[in-house]
Amino acid sequence: MLVIYFVMICLSVLLRKQWVEYERCAFPLVKLPVEMAGQGSGSLGPLFKNSALWFGFAFPVFLHTMNGLHTFFPNTPHIPRDFWLNQYLVERPWSALRPFQIVIFWSMVGFSYLLTLEVSFSIWFFFVFYKLQCLLGVMLGFQLTSGPGVQWTGKSFSAAQEAGACLAFVAIALWKMRHHIKNMLQFRPSDEALPHSVTIFGLLGGICVLVFFNHMMGMSIIFALGFVLFLLAMYIVLTWQVINGGIPFINPSFSPQSFFLTTLGTSKIHPSTLTSIMMHPVCLTLDLREFMMPNIMNGLKAADEARVKRRQLLIAMAVAMVIGLAVSYYSAIKISYAHGAPYTGGSWFMRQLEGLLTSPKTSTNWTNTGFMVFGSAFTVFLMWMRQTFVWWPLHPLGYTMLSSWATFKLWFSIFLGWGLKFSIVKYGGLKAYRTARPIFLGLVLGEMTCAGLWAIIGMITGISTGYRILPD
Repeated sequence: MLVIYFVMICLSVLLRKQWVEYERCAFPLVKLPVEMAGQGSGSLGPLFKNSALWFGFAFPVFLHTMNGLHTFFPNTPHIPRDFWLNQYLVERPWSALRPFQIVIFWSMVGFSYLLTLEVSFSIWFFFVFYKLQCLLGVMLGFQLTSGPGVQWTGKSFSAAQEAGACLAFVAIALWKMRHHIKNMLQFRPSDEALPHSVTIFGLLGGICVLVFFNHMMGMSIIFALGFVLFLLAMYIVLTWQVINGGIPFINPSFSPQSFFLTTLGTSKIHPSTLTSIMMHPVCLTLDLREFMMPNIMNGLKAADEARVKRRQLLIAMAVAMVIGLAVSYYSAIKISYAHGAPYTGGSWFMRQLEGLLTSPKTSTNWTNTGFMVFGSAFTVFLMWMRQTFVWWPLHPLGYTMLSSWATFKLWFSIFLGWGLKFSIVKYGGLKAYRTARPIFLGLVLGEMTCAGLWAIIGMITGISTGYRILPD
């Protein structure tokens, strides 16, 4: 864990200049804390003196106060914010759209207002595009399945497209960075969070150590190298999704497991290698909802905005990582002994491993491998169109999140944020956009405040099934 955290730090330092200074990524998650930390006359910053902020703040606070009280006192009125459409999608081919949920996270509506219109539009558009693919597939008689390693609400064909999009994006990103990497290899003094020599040799050394550890787990050296490189490619594209799309949590449909089982099949993977990839730490390969690298990248951006030295902030983040890791390990072990190891999850992956080891060998899945090739080609097309034509409305970020769990949960909130921003800019212009901006920041601040307060109330009362705001 410590080695992979260090590799993430090296990757973030390597990518920072390209994404922050050259491509000028949006970093929407950084904007609110930076404005909160802004200095003004008096004890409060200018943001907190804006009445529009408190208007936006009051709206989610009222809703979540009512719903939280309803959880503990059922006679209190409840204001619904999520709606399942599964009950209306029973007959074929409409059943192919299941699961389908509309849920409103007001914080995500606020974050969406900070995005460019093309990014917010593309996220919800490509989710609808994925659902239309499912509908069309069932109408044509295809079986839509989710193979081993495919996550959450995704299907094998959509996970393959996401994996192909990931590889294409990373290849293009590295090509764009070729001059920056060449300059770093000259090892000149810099103001980066790490010296260039530490970044380059730390990254290469960390990759070698991770390959060795995976080899000790049972993988062959060649397979371990491919596994680690694909994993780091995943980390890069998911971090790019967060810093451009303002996604507070992320979880792709694909994984290294699904990628290698699709392209190689179990017939070309040794049983010890198969066992090691399916028993790999879930938090590093599959359940990446809050993995570390986007936080590092956002921290480096925040350091620039708040005029803090990057290296000092990086030391603080490293200390927090070590403390958090120690607390997490202790908590996981204590909960496992108190309630049994299955309580902490992971049994589903063990059942998948058992099925893979006992079932007949499989070869390359050429259908889904074809979807990977299509995903790569379509991503290249989207990036080329965006670079060539100013009017092109589709951003490749949305396609890389085609069927991810985050898109499934957030698509409607992002749609609301996009619709409100589009209307405000179209009919009110830049002045109206700037006037309304504190209201949407207030939505974020209000919902996050309520999330923290109700979590504390749940801990104090000992009711673990109390009111929960963030998605589970």
